[in-house]
Amino acid sequence: LIVQNISNIEIAEQSCIKLLNRCSYAYLMITDWISSDKTYVKSTGFLLTSSLAKSNTDLKNEYFEPIINMAEKDFENKNYHIRMSLSKALRNIALRNDDLKNKVLQKVNKLKTNGSERSSLIYEEVAALLKY
Repeated sequence: LIVQNISNIEIAEQSCIKLLNRCSYAYLMITDWISSDKTYVKSTGFLLTSSLAKSNTDLKNEYFEPIINMAEKDFENKNYHIRMSLSKALRNIALRNDDLKNKVLQKVNKLKTNGSERSSLIYEEVAALLKY
C-alpha cells in the first residue's frame, strides 16, 4: 500500500533503501509495480530491483529475466525518472554475472542505433558503462 502513495522520486529511493529492501515479501511485488501506470510505483519497482540485484545473492537468474524483458516496454517512456531507474536496475542486474550481463546487453545494444534520444540514453547508462 505504501508504494501506491509514493509521490516523488526521492521518496521512492528512500522507501527502497530504508524499508522495502528489508521487507521479506516486497520482491514478490516488483513485477506488479513495474507494470503499473503510475510513474513512481513503476520507478519504485525498478529501484528495488536495482537494490536487490546488488544485495540479495539468494535470488537466481530466473528471478531477474522477466524483469529484463519487462524493462524493454519502457525504453521509450516519456518519464525521465522511469528511464533512469530502469537503467540502474538493468545495470545492476547485468553486474550479477555474465549470463545476465549478456541478456541485458542483448536487449539494450539495439538502442545504440535506433535514433531515439530517449532510448539512446538508456544505452549510454547501461551498455556503454558495462563495456568499460
